[in-house]
Amino acid sequence: MDEPKFGRVFKVLFVGDSKAGKTTFLMRYCDSTFTSRFVPTVGIDFKVKILDRYIYDEKIKLQLWDTAGQECYLRITTAYFLGAKGFVLMFDLTSQDSFQSVRKWMTLISDLTSNNPKVILVGNKSDLTESRVITKEQGMDLAQSLGIEYFETSVKDDTKVTEAVDKLVTLICSATTKPTEVPITTMFRPPENSSMQLLDYDRQMAELRNRRKSKEIFHQGTIVFVGCACAILFCAYYFK
Repeated sequence: MDEPKFGRVFKVLFVGDSKAGKTTFLMRYCDSTFTSRFVPTVGIDFKVKILDRYIYDEKIKLQLWDTAGQECYLRITTAYFLGAKGFVLMFDLTSQDSFQSVRKWMTLISDLTSNNPKVILVGNKSDLTESRVITKEQGMDLAQSLGIEYFETSVKDDTKVTEAVDKLVTLICSATTKPTEVPITTMFRPPENSSMQLLDYDRQMAELRNRRKSKEIFHQGTIVFVGCACAILFCAYYFK
């Protein structure tokens, strides 16, 4: 009996703020290793995982992209959104700022993809019970408001790491109709039209800055108007 062929490479991106634990999560999932040493991802990195499960009589191969969470790498990170079948949106359970950034990342996914990728929300570092500032209820409420599933993981204890990715793969498989191989030549470079995507991102950021500037001008004008009106009323009352 012939050995089943490899199916499509399901491109999955790990996104979220820096220090959420994306790199160590991938190390645990792909290599069964853990390190507490923080090594920030520079730009983007990736790993490949072969799953012993089948779809359309073909094995599943995962292309797992580890993205940088720093603002300075945002243009590089979002350039790789094209063609992604799934996203692991991760935040740090011990960081309020990381949790509050989830909606920003979800907006970027929604704005910069067109193939309706599957997304799961992961609250990482559940083993740090004394340091956590985000409750399980808060994570579940946020995930429900975004229409996605929620997992709490611990890379250190290897808690629900595989379960979270398996669920995402199941969601991707349920939406996949015909697997085809992703060319190996595209693994080490951005998508063909990434430059256009960067331009789109720049335009979106410029529009956002312009809207914010307009709001600031409006608020400043309102303050000046109210101040002048108060001064006129005061003078009219005092000198009458």
